[in-house]
Amino acid sequence: MLPGDEVTPNFKGRETHAITINSSTKEIFPWIKQMGCRRAGWYSYDKIDNGGKSSARVIIQEFQDVKIGDILPARPSDPPGVGFKVNGIKENEYLVLTTFSKFPSFRPVKQNEQPKMFWKSSWTFFLRKESLNRTRLIVRSSVDFHPWWISILSYLIAKPLHFIMQKRQLINIKNRIEKRYTAYNNGYK
Repeated sequence: MLPGDEVTPNFKGRETHAITINSSTKEIFPWIKQMGCRRAGWYSYDKIDNGGKSSARVIIQEFQDVKIGDILPARPSDPPGVGFKVNGIKENEYLVLTTFSKFPSFRPVKQNEQPKMFWKSSWTFFLRKESLNRTRLIVRSSVDFHPWWISILSYLIAKPLHFIMQKRQLINIKNRIEKRYTAYNNGYK
């Protein structure tokens, strides 16, 4: 059980991904806290999830103060108060984000809205210390939706897309922290 699992107790889908980073939890957590569109980015495919703006390659101090209830914008077009809500945070250990989206647009809605057709998800970033300078970053997403037939789209479209985006995010976070950026390809290996 990871933090955030309680947010979607009736989950209908769950994915867990992980990567080992040669760094301490204290050095990794600032990269996690500053995530978000119109913030440091999501470290994945920036043209898709960050409006074409490159995700940060440094720690940005103004985005380090994150607390429960804060909303991290998911997309450049999201209005204020719409995006991923910080549902749990423990310094140098975990960050739990939740979102509630209206179907069929998959556009996040304000947390207090209750559309008839919805997609609710939790997204947990958990740091497990393996040694002094070695940490396992575990990312878990759990989803609940209504009505049941949304599961068809989930398995055909959302699940493969999420896998591709999540893998890229984990690799980019690792590379930023381990400083594997190269000018040759103007990006991360």
